[in-house]
Order: sequence, then structure tokens, then C-alpha cells
Amino acid sequence: MYQTFILIIVLYGISTFFHGHQASHLTYIKEGHQPHVGRVTLNPLLILILWLYHITHLPWLILIIIGYRTIWYYPLIIILLSQIVRFSLVAIEMRLKINGALISLVGIVVIPITLYFVYFLSGNLQ
Repeated sequence: MYQTFILIIVLYGISTFFHGHQASHLTYIKEGHQPHVGRVTLNPLLILILWLYHITHLPWLILIIIGYRTIWYYPLIIILLSQIVRFSLVAIEMRLKINGALISLVGIVVIPITLYFVYFLSGNLQ
């Protein structure tokens, strides 16, 4: 059970890392700046997908489901400990100087996959 819980924390931390990048880029676009990655302008469909992720609050919905399916304080533990994962990924990103917009685009694929596994694995916590 503990290995599953740690895996959920790591996956949720990865998800919030990408979600945080997407939120910062959506704020940047909302302020009137041109949406682009390097010299390439983003497709409006990609911006729409980013907004849908942001509006639906998928990571929070998953935590509510986990709290309902298991013990109510598990989501609180997941939030707190997943921040260690998130800050570690930010430190790695800053050290490697990875393009933040690229991280946002990769998150379009990574977020649903990680949250699916978080949801799937949460069934084993009972």
C-alpha cells in the first residue's frame, strides 16, 4: 500500500508541475501577449485544450474522488508531499534551461495520463 501511495504522490506531483506551467502560460496569453513557442505561434486549438484543463481543475477533481473512495485526509497528504516532487521538477527544469512553453505543450499529453494512473491506483489504497 505504501508503494502505491508514494507512486500516487509522484504522479500527482508530475501532473501539478505541468498544470502549473500551463496556468502561467494561459495567464501570459490572457494579458494580451502572442501565444508562441520560440518563433512558432500556437494553434488556437491547443490554447483551447489548455483552457479546458485549467477550467475543469482535473487534479482537484481526482483528489476529491480519492478522498471519497478512501480516507478523507489522503488527498491532503498527497497535496503536501507532491509539492516536493513539483519543486524538484522545477529545479531540474531551471538547471537544464528547458523551454517552459514546450513543457506546457507536453503537459497536454502527460496530465491526463498521470491523472488516469492516479485514479486507477487510488482504488488500491483501501
